[in-house]
Amino acid sequence: MSNVKIHFAGAETKAMSYLLKESNINYALGTVHNFIINQFEKETKTYDPSVVKYWNENFKSTILDSGIFTLIYGAGKNKVFTKDTWLNWQDTYVDFINHTGYVGYPVEVDAQKIIGSEETWKLRERFKDMLPNHQPINVWHAQDGKKGLDRMIEFSDYIAVSLGEIRKLNGIDYKDYTIKMINYIKNKKPNIKIHLLACTEISLLEKLNFVTSSDSTSWLVVNKFGQFKSIQNGKIETLKKDEILDNLHLYKDKAIKIYQQLNGLESYPSERNMEWQTSYLLALDELLKIYSKYAGTQN
Repeated sequence: MSNVKIHFAGAETKAMSYLLKESNINYALGTVHNFIINQFEKETKTYDPSVVKYWNENFKSTILDSGIFTLIYGAGKNKVFTKDTWLNWQDTYVDFINHTGYVGYPVEVDAQKIIGSEETWKLRERFKDMLPNHQPINVWHAQDGKKGLDRMIEFSDYIAVSLGEIRKLNGIDYKDYTIKMINYIKNKKPNIKIHLLACTEISLLEKLNFVTSSDSTSWLVVNKFGQFKSIQNGKIETLKKDEILDNLHLYKDKAIKIYQQLNGLESYPSERNMEWQTSYLLALDELLKIYSKYAGTQN
């Protein structure tokens, strides 16, 4: 029986966390980037860190991403990053975890693409030493190779595998390579936890139903691109938001409840906000059905 715990990404604000919890989501993922970026880029807006207390009290498990992908490929893509950049980022990241009392799983500062595997290994050991009461998630990237994977298996209790990088490897069958690699990790260390980074492919989740977790941003697509996944006549289909506007009223009461939790009992969402929230709630409801069937429940 499948028991992969899909962690729903995008939980950095209370509004988004409330949407997840109201949809019976028990596993969430956030990134530290928008909480600490103002310490590196002045006058940058950051999120309210008090949401971490909500995570700790309301979700069964959370994963906190290091945020360096956003740092490297987002606003800072043209900047020069040095070893000191990552040391400072790691220090600030750890300070955030300690200050907020975060109790979930923090993802390491996986900077292999910038400083290489060996320098990243030093950060990995340092991160583990700095957080003795946490179980960090260590991330395998293509730069690490098989030798780096073996070393990581021996060192780690929780490994994440970057499937996006496996897709880019030349001359391989991506899914076959992934399945063999994950089985290799599990056979080499049966008690290790494994996370599939950004993997919601049903065929992979079904064959790798023994992994610990994965993560999904799919629910965010409904308001970004106007579409979402749904089971229709036993098959997973992509539907357009415009096709189901008549169904959004089913989520109206939940949307009002969330809005009033944020803004007070006398407040009422605007028409635009109502459509925004009910669309998210519908997308979450549909995805929960899909993942519960093919990957694992949120219980």
